[in-house]
Amino acid sequence: MSREQDSKEGQNQHGQNRHGQNQQGQYNEEILASMQRIFGKGFLSPGGEAEVRRVMAGLDLTDKQVLDLGCGLGGCTVVLGGALGAGSVLGIDIDDGNLAHARAAVAEAGLTETVGLQLVEPGPLPFPDDRFDVVFSKAVICHIEHKSALFAEVCRVLRPDGCFVGADWMTGAEDNLSQAYHDWDQGLRDAGLEFHFESGAVHRRAFDQAGFARSELSDDSEWACDGAVRAQAVIDGEGRRDLEAALGPAGYAAFARRCEARIEALSSGDLRYQHFRAFKED
Repeated sequence: MSREQDSKEGQNQHGQNRHGQNQQGQYNEEILASMQRIFGKGFLSPGGEAEVRRVMAGLDLTDKQVLDLGCGLGGCTVVLGGALGAGSVLGIDIDDGNLAHARAAVAEAGLTETVGLQLVEPGPLPFPDDRFDVVFSKAVICHIEHKSALFAEVCRVLRPDGCFVGADWMTGAEDNLSQAYHDWDQGLRDAGLEFHFESGAVHRRAFDQAGFARSELSDDSEWACDGAVRAQAVIDGEGRRDLEAALGPAGYAAFARRCEARIEALSSGDLRYQHFRAFKED
């Protein structure tokens, strides 16, 4: 199969999701530009290339076929296919607006022969069994309600001895979460953003239910809290003018409050940032 064919595998040519709605981005171009000013070009979550390297530490991607699950603007995809030397990378996303940015990033990095990009619908992954050596995901699973169903699909498309690796936001417990956490969660909902945060224990059970032979979680919340504090400094300082222009004064104020609540939730331990790895049986 050619790279052009591969990049179109399972594509929804009408750009609609399973509810028949157009796959429009949650953020306009001004907001995307502002968020990249905070997180780095091509990234909508903290850490940039350095964090991708930390998540992938010890994994050799040479000659490996990698799926970037929820590739967003393409920052992680470019790192996987470029600096980390994967044999090939396929980035998928349900938002065609994100993919337009990702295509530009891949072209700018000179990786069009290594990296493919594909628009997909929510639901089962449009790939055959045993398709990839590694599936990567960063700050995507928290958007998925039925995690065991997604994990089962990931396990299915991984080759024997394959690895599902990434990082995501999780709760520190399954109940009795602090007011700081609920303030942050409600702020996201008020902004129209859809998240489904679960504890590390829920993720472990979901990995087991999906058929993975074993899984590992590594808490990195201290790093995430330090990063959130640094991001808050940008939001309150040099990035304020851009964010106010993109979001409006009320939108900026709500965004700043959400970021402050995230710091409080991380500090309380009710919000966690965790690296994970799940391994398919050989």
